[in-house]
Amino acid sequence: MKGNWLIYGANGFTGEMIARRAVAKGMRPVLAGRNAQSVGKLASELGLEGRSFDLSDADAIRAGLQGCSLVLNCAGPFDHTWRHLSEAAIRSRCHYLDIAGEYAVFDNLQARSERARAKGVMLLPGVGFDVVPTDCMANQLKKLLPDAHKLDLAFVGPNKAAAGSIKTALRQLPLGSKIRVNGALQTIPHFSRTRTVRIEGTDHTIYAIPWGDLSTAFFSTGIPNIAVYTGFPPSQVIALKLLNPALALLRSERVLRFVERLVEKVVPEPDEEYFKTARCTIWGEVSNPSGGTRSAAFRTRDTYSLTLETATLCVQKVLDGTVKPGFQTPATVFGERLIQEVPDTAIVAQPTRY
Repeated sequence: MKGNWLIYGANGFTGEMIARRAVAKGMRPVLAGRNAQSVGKLASELGLEGRSFDLSDADAIRAGLQGCSLVLNCAGPFDHTWRHLSEAAIRSRCHYLDIAGEYAVFDNLQARSERARAKGVMLLPGVGFDVVPTDCMANQLKKLLPDAHKLDLAFVGPNKAAAGSIKTALRQLPLGSKIRVNGALQTIPHFSRTRTVRIEGTDHTIYAIPWGDLSTAFFSTGIPNIAVYTGFPPSQVIALKLLNPALALLRSERVLRFVERLVEKVVPEPDEEYFKTARCTIWGEVSNPSGGTRSAAFRTRDTYSLTLETATLCVQKVLDGTVKPGFQTPATVFGERLIQEVPDTAIVAQPTRY
């Protein structure tokens, strides 16, 4: 399948980086977003077509997708953008991809799987750091231990969040953390579930977070008990625990908007030094009812650089014809070895059994 493809949110921090990476790889996306001036400026610089439309107007979205066989949604927070853009994509017979990481977005898109399949449309969220490496890890471990009933995933290492990522996280904070127990999502207090893992001789204290794999790994592996963890600097743990009683205030749209504007002003974007030096390690472990366990780990680039590579890689595969209509995860459509096609990815702990 060939044809034009479109990046929505191309004028945002990550969207712009993906647009530039796509051009560097010889791809020619259509750039789109709400801000006609910033989209037009970037499109002119890169020699690409630019379009402007708002996601509140269904007719404008359909017109904006005209002539495109694929749309990559890079406009967060994704709980605000997935619905309108994916609905228009289904009606327009345009494959929908995004770089979301919210489990609720994945669940909602999965609920539209049959409608998309009937139109020959693939719904493929999570083609960035959320959730390509962890989805591949989950599926590799599932193959090693087919009767696994428990899955723990984690990522550790420098993780400097841009303003857009922090704004997305702010919307999740009042909802508590999440784990999956016997197939159902369960809410737990932030920082209430922790464990220590040893990777390459170093112990890491990690905390359960409401990551997208609670939805995607359950869909792709069928494992009913899932937790996803990450590490936090001790100062952040203390600060967030102290702020916990006030998190309910973020349920107010007015308060949330104020905090989001503050984040935009004070949070610097990751710099070149971060991109050059930061690395992230993905760890996973599965276990079965009889006590069998398998674990593995691999190292990748920083979260943003990885997203540029995985998003453009997934887009190219779809344009080349690798498509499974309906809801999919990166590993279910491209295989669990997809992450090995990404530059600077290396296994640091071969699968072990104990």
